[in-house]
Amino acid sequence: MLPLRLIVDTNVIVSAALKPDGLQRTVFLLALTKPSRLYVSAAILSEYLYGLVAPGVAHSQRPPPAVLRIH
Repeated sequence: MLPLRLIVDTNVIVSAALKPDGLQRTVFLLALTKPSRLYVSAAILSEYLYGLVAPGVAHSQRPPPAVLRIH
């Protein structure tokens, strides 16, 4: 089976972090599961990280530090 080659939009990543029961988290988890392959460039990673810690994200809604870890 050919892997799905995916790039996930920053809005999906941020929403997945803020809404653990939402559809966006399901999309993100599917992107991390074989046969999918999540492709991320340095620029995209920077955008993900900025989106997760952006001033516009209410402090009470910011994801816990564990969400920011990349394995």
